[in-house]
Amino acid sequence: MDRAGDSSSAFARLPAELFAMIAADVPLTSRLVIPQVCRDWAALCANSVTIWTVLDFLDVAVVSVDLVARLLERSGTAAVEVRNLSLHGDIPQALGQIPHAILLSLVALVFAQHMARITVLEIELVGYSRTRDLIPALVTPAPLLRQARLLSTSPVWLSLKLFGGRLGAPRLRKLVVRNCDWADHIEPRAPAASVDSVLHCLTHLSLLPSVREAHIVPLLNGFPTIVDIDIGEVSMHQSMILAPHIVTRLSIRLNYRLDRNNVQNVTSMSPADMRNIYAAYAEGDALPVLLRSNDDADAELRITHSQVKAPKTFALEMRLSRNRRRTVDCMFSQSFHRAVPFLSEGRVFYNVRKLVVSCLELLLRNENPTLPIPFVSSSSLAASASVAPKWSGLFPNFDEVDITLPPVSVMDSHLVFGNENIRDLFSRSKRVTLRAQPGDTYSLSWQTFCLGFTTTAAEPKLCSPESLKLHDVQISMTAEG
Repeated sequence: MDRAGDSSSAFARLPAELFAMIAADVPLTSRLVIPQVCRDWAALCANSVTIWTVLDFLDVAVVSVDLVARLLERSGTAAVEVRNLSLHGDIPQALGQIPHAILLSLVALVFAQHMARITVLEIELVGYSRTRDLIPALVTPAPLLRQARLLSTSPVWLSLKLFGGRLGAPRLRKLVVRNCDWADHIEPRAPAASVDSVLHCLTHLSLLPSVREAHIVPLLNGFPTIVDIDIGEVSMHQSMILAPHIVTRLSIRLNYRLDRNNVQNVTSMSPADMRNIYAAYAEGDALPVLLRSNDDADAELRITHSQVKAPKTFALEMRLSRNRRRTVDCMFSQSFHRAVPFLSEGRVFYNVRKLVVSCLELLLRNENPTLPIPFVSSSSLAASASVAPKWSGLFPNFDEVDITLPPVSVMDSHLVFGNENIRDLFSRSKRVTLRAQPGDTYSLSWQTFCLGFTTTAAEPKLCSPESLKLHDVQISMTAEG
């Protein structure tokens, strides 16, 4: 069959270069069947290396050594990216969970052959009892490699000759490893061996699930080029004492519920100087420790729906200068409301210049939860006033607000624009952006809209921001509105 079955079709008239660009953007599973459409397309796929220079296996259900080898060969001598390649070993096979295992020794031979061309390498090993079979590939020089991710369910030893060492992978900047033994790179040894470690090339290093305290200082002192080091999870019972000048390059993860009592365990690590802090769950009274920064530069606070499947919860992200972050993935809305006076007094958000909110209904409603949540303290479940505390002192220096309005079916526009906290925010902000929910249109009357920009003082007055942007927000000017 000719190209696309009809020489007069639009597909048949596509230039080869444009066809290659389109095919290269198709998910890999679909890309594999393109050559089966017609002889012309098969020829184009065989002769165009551009189509095969980014191999993302995320949507590939069945992976084999032969498939990986064939795809790498199709890219010829061009630089190639290998992303999201998941390999299953003998342990799941013994349990009858998958039909067959992929031998790492064969995979290693394939990658060793092409490692000189690979720029991005992302591999996950699941259920291997002999991970050392991959070592021949991991010690092969990779002169074009920019970033690598190696995740494993079983321990993997990382040789000092990883990717050929410092000279073997001079372009490598980002490395993410999980369940890998990298201690050889920092243990005391001959100076020549230490200098040869590929870690000297990195600027970003993520070590999961955690790093022993004894390794942190040698890691920081031994590899000064690494500006961002994620040391993984810090447990509630792990006590670390780290000086401020040491932690400026560190990122940590706190995967337990934090309140004003146990958050004190973190203070010995100088959290105000850290690069990134991620907390899975937190009460409002833990925020002064988690969000505090010794940098007075402008910050942006984002309040969004939490990914955790629990009612009345949202996530907080404080974006600081120099690309630093403070993240709370799950906070109960009433816990935040109860802590507002405490947070205002502690000036936790004093340097927030921009406020972005996409879960406004949770901030405006101070209600008790409808379902019990194991990680929420009993104090957070106590009854409180139906009106949320005022935010006038919470964001004293902000000048920009970006709000995604809740659907009218969830909260009436009068409740939103008539809320004292919202009116206070709008009247003090220089730049206001209002958005409807994605794919929706938010409708309200002109009178209600104006109410939102009216001050809450004893003698109310209408305020006008320097900039007002409306995205899918419809204002009715009729008398009935």
